[in-house]
Amino acid sequence: MNYIDIITRLKERDTKALEEIILEFNQYVAAIVYTILQGYIDEIDIQGIINQVFFILWEKAEKIDIKDYNDLKPYLGAIARNTAINEKKKITPTVPLDEHILGEINENFSQVELRAILLSALKQLSTENQIILLK
Repeated sequence: MNYIDIITRLKERDTKALEEIILEFNQYVAAIVYTILQGYIDEIDIQGIINQVFFILWEKAEKIDIKDYNDLKPYLGAIARNTAINEKKKITPTVPLDEHILGEINENFSQVELRAILLSALKQLSTENQIILLK
């Protein structure tokens, strides 16, 4: 595949050029996105992220410098990695909190109210901080 030609055609908004790129690099982009997001979101959502990578390429095609990117693989790899990482940052996994985790509470406070306050506060923390506090 002549990358300079295909990048030039992509800059000229040739949809056939985009189709050729998708056929050539879909597996490569999918491997990157799956590696980063597998287990965090559903497979159908991962496919949406893969599609988003090619959409970003289409949108930013005119900014691709042929001198710097005479091969699309590293450029697409960077877009795929950054897109997947940004999507992963949007996901806020939570740790299921059971009331027995809180343990015994001093009788000076209403146990029910205090547990509700603590559970609410814990749920607002990141997963890592929840785990640290619970341990």
